[in-house]
Amino acid sequence: MSTPPPTQPPRTCAFCPHQTSTGCLPLKEDYALADLKLGGTDWSAAKYRKALAALEAADLILMDADTGEILVTRWWQDNSPNNESWFAGARKQCQGIKSEKLRNAATDSLGACWADFLARRSPTGGNTLGQRASPGIPLDERLRSL
Repeated sequence: MSTPPPTQPPRTCAFCPHQTSTGCLPLKEDYALADLKLGGTDWSAAKYRKALAALEAADLILMDADTGEILVTRWWQDNSPNNESWFAGARKQCQGIKSEKLRNAATDSLGACWADFLARRSPTGGNTLGQRASPGIPLDERLRSL
């Protein structure tokens, strides 16, 4: 009987003291195994890697082995900014992600969630400055101006 895929990242990923508001954290394997041991479990490296692979296959996380970073893929859907200062700060924090792949994924997801928030919030097409959004200006350029 096979084990069903996980439905959420392990608590270590979501609540690690190194977690940031970007949903990305540096988590080297040895550190994670030591943290799991402190939590009362005794995971082997093989079991840990298998769990990470299952989480990545389920599209719950993205990993970069070179930088040792893990990104919770749906982070911004549950933790999206609700004001311009929060969005600007989150965008700045995303730039601190070392992995280009994870940085791009986090920034793209943040931008999409912010655009959705603005579209729901504003009768002027999502522009919080009270101007109608220009269909000729790409969304990423409008977001950069904030």
